[in-house]
Amino acid sequence: MEVQNLLGPGLLRSAYEACLAHELGLRGIKVERNMPLNFVHRDQLIASSKHIPMIAEDQLMVACVCVESLSKLHLARARSLLKTSGLEKGFCINFHSNDLSGEIKPIHSSFK
Repeated sequence: MEVQNLLGPGLLRSAYEACLAHELGLRGIKVERNMPLNFVHRDQLIASSKHIPMIAEDQLMVACVCVESLSKLHLARARSLLKTSGLEKGFCINFHSNDLSGEIKPIHSSFK
């Protein structure tokens, strides 16, 4: 919320990701960004051009977007990244809005 309050809407997704990672780091939370999304299929490592946007404390994925409104497609894309990453939980955050209430959606690797 602090990142949104300071920056407001209208910036690139990458700006919000960088500032969010910085804020979390200031609070002592370990953050990794743009981790390569490689996965194993039939015991074979499959290289991918996709990246996991942000991982906090080696267990929580954060996917930032800047869109008019979060759709099922945005959440499905974030869930796909989460599931392929091997993590179980994450958040999809839409920074386009002036107010983040309702714009932070939890995601899970299973389709519950």
